[in-house]
Amino acid sequence: MRGFRMSNGNMDELFAQIKNNSKEDNKKIAEQVMKSLSPEQSQTLKSVLSDKSLMDKMLNSKEARDIMGKIGGDNGHK
Repeated sequence: MRGFRMSNGNMDELFAQIKNNSKEDNKKIAEQVMKSLSPEQSQTLKSVLSDKSLMDKMLNSKEARDIMGKIGGDNGHK
């Protein structure tokens, strides 16, 4: 796995990389993303991820389904 830096212009590259990586490599990417966030952003993300109701709502959004389609999953939706 090569290093990855988050920026607005490379989401397609991130999706391609995730799709072709092992679970271990994707875990490393997630860790890199978390490290790239400010402390406030990191705390907000952790709050969202720990709230099942909010996660369900977010994962069922059109945007989430579009992203899942790009990385090879369908999140149970078409």
